[in-house]
Amino acid sequence: MNNSSPNYFEDGSAKKRRPFLIFPWLICLITAFGIWLYVMNVNSDVYEKTFTLIDIAVEGAEDMESLSNLSVVEVEGGKLSVTVTGLRSDIAELTAEDFMAYIDISTLDSAGKHACEVKLKTPATVSVTAKEPSSISVSVDSIKTVEVPVVIEKSSYSMSSDYYLGEITTDISSVNVTGPGTIIDRIVAARAEIGLGSQLIQSSLTQRLVLTLVGKDNKIVESPYVSVDKTSVTVNIPVRTDATVPLKYKFADGYDAALVESVEISVPSVKITGDPQAVTRISEIVVLVIDGTVGAENLVNVSDLLPDGVTVKDGCTTAMIKVKFKPAAAEEGADTPVEEPSVPATSGTTAPEDTENA
Repeated sequence: MNNSSPNYFEDGSAKKRRPFLIFPWLICLITAFGIWLYVMNVNSDVYEKTFTLIDIAVEGAEDMESLSNLSVVEVEGGKLSVTVTGLRSDIAELTAEDFMAYIDISTLDSAGKHACEVKLKTPATVSVTAKEPSSISVSVDSIKTVEVPVVIEKSSYSMSSDYYLGEITTDISSVNVTGPGTIIDRIVAARAEIGLGSQLIQSSLTQRLVLTLVGKDNKIVESPYVSVDKTSVTVNIPVRTDATVPLKYKFADGYDAALVESVEISVPSVKITGDPQAVTRISEIVVLVIDGTVGAENLVNVSDLLPDGVTVKDGCTTAMIKVKFKPAAAEEGADTPVEEPSVPATSGTTAPEDTENA
């Protein structure tokens, strides 16, 4: 056998054939072509994209106000669409928030409607090919300040049938509103609504409420160009109930009731009103404590004897208490202490011994 063939080694042993390598080479070639195609496509300098709903800001309003005493009334068309070109990889990273659209109104010097050019700040990696709109209309008017009343409105609420709402009071009665005259002339009041909800109201309460500007039709007037010197109000909401209570007198500790023949109170009872928690604690009003210093006629202001938050409702605020002393006591004119317990309070024209006559 001839062992000099290239398929054999010198010692006569057969050589092993290497695997065919065309398939790995083919895979590498396809992969390289795909990468090249991707890079060429992504980094194309002719890629174009449109971004929409870009907010258009208003700049220079403070300068216009200080220089010309003007304020914005309305801005028409507050959104911008822009078309840009650039590398696909650069544009792919952009959003509408990367574009800043604005108008400059600092040089406006007269009331009315003005067309203002929309200016645009873009990333340095792209170029603008189109924008819409190229300008927008802005209405401005002279600045005006007026004083409007604070109005309080009540929502639905629930309370005991014996209770009712008293006169609502506030810490402020009016506010100053400043803005363009066109809008200011529509505002008639600053409204606050008491939100009592479905809770059962049992006593007076205080709320801090937000003020809302309203027009003649009671509809809300909203504008970012209107300012108010006070935006909230403190509201005191009094809950009231009425009660008729008797007027009473009593003897001072140690005073001898036998020295007094009779006591007459001109008004047997009064109607009081106030916070339910305070009124329900009052079962009677002692208008006179009889001791050795009391005279025959004593005029008392009942209102002075009531706690804070409670008043006399029926209009009769004074009572005359006439004390008739027995002749012996009048002659002696002394405050004679005794060991007997004090006599319970009474009212009307009664003899001191009649302790059960109200």
